[in-house]
Amino acid sequence: TKDGGVVSIGSGVAVTINGGTYSENKAVNGGVLHCDANTTMVINIAAGTFNKNQATGDSGGVLYCCGTLNITGGVYFENSAGQYGGMVNISANTKEAKISNATVYDNYLTKTSNPYGGAFYISGGKTLTLSGCNIHDNKSNKNTFPIDITIGNKATLELEDNVAVGVVRRAGKTDSIVRVLEKYTGSIYLITYANQAPTVGDYMVTFDTALSDSDKQSSAAHMTVRLVDTTKTPYVYDDTTYCVDSSGVVQLRQ
Repeated sequence: TKDGGVVSIGSGVAVTINGGTYSENKAVNGGVLHCDANTTMVINIAAGTFNKNQATGDSGGVLYCCGTLNITGGVYFENSAGQYGGMVNISANTKEAKISNATVYDNYLTKTSNPYGGAFYISGGKTLTLSGCNIHDNKSNKNTFPIDITIGNKATLELEDNVAVGVVRRAGKTDSIVRVLEKYTGSIYLITYANQAPTVGDYMVTFDTALSDSDKQSSAAHMTVRLVDTTKTPYVYDDTTYCVDSSGVVQLRQ
């Protein structure tokens, strides 16, 4: 199948998945589901097990997303894509994307050059909202670099009461943002480009204005700013030099 190992969705179509197992499906893009390049389709996934599905081309081991995406459950593991989103590619034609109560792990990308998001890639200018999710151990390459989520240029990752979201890379460095909607108590590692240190004084995170100062401080304390040296084998990680403060600004650790 060229695109969409199980279903390729056209303009104006709505698809709902309420359960089942989707395993070892293959397509060029969208190992299970693929959407045509417009914003009018709707995808709802309430439950299901998705594993070992593959996008043999570039994008979306489970799903190449356009239109409106609403995932409210399911387990997603060992899915793969070439370069963008081992689980989901939130494409430039996505209107809205929300994922809640999903468990996402061990998804990966297969290309070693410029990989974007072992689990999720958020295209430039788009927003992905995650709530109640447990995301961990996804890799930008199956055997090496752990990156669960990559945020494209001027894209936004919104977080609301997640268990963990793993390692988040800001591909845009200073114009990709993590937005915290409520007190964050999970775990998250924030990185910029490999081998490039974040800039002290840059905003890496924004906190919702409804959060109290103490909730902002508590949320920031759960966030680790990670510097990655990919010139070493294995890669060397420095979690001790940088942090974000309660304003979401990068600072040197004291």
